[in-house]
Amino acid sequence: MNKQRAVYLMLFPDKCWHEWTPLKAVSEDRSGHGDYSCQCINCGMVLGPCSHGMLLKKRKSNPDLTTWPGFGLMYDRAEECEWWDEFIFKLSITGTSKISKGIVWGYFHLANLINPTRFLNALYEFGVTSERIKEAPDETSRS
Repeated sequence: MNKQRAVYLMLFPDKCWHEWTPLKAVSEDRSGHGDYSCQCINCGMVLGPCSHGMLLKKRKSNPDLTTWPGFGLMYDRAEECEWWDEFIFKLSITGTSKISKGIVWGYFHLANLINPTRFLNALYEFGVTSERIKEAPDETSRS
């Protein structure tokens, strides 16, 4: 399981991290243009029928948590979670050495997490150690 998927599902347990089947032609006209569809293998959601280009745009529905919009999504949702205080407390006493520049003069600065990748990594590390994330990431997708 990749980190982004694991953290997203920890933050939004009622939502789906979509993984789509290959595009399937539903109908074609003589010119080769037509409608296509695909389905999420996790929740069964079907997209289409619609044009090939439109379907490709719709399939990119998972947020990129390594961007600033992704950071905002993670931070806003994490603050609302019941474990937010535990997350901050554990960071403050452990300093979580895996977060670069996470310890300054013996204590942790939350400001060091104002970075999409560091915040994603901290949430992932917290999720694994608190057993909110059950699976380890696979070796091929480290984002």
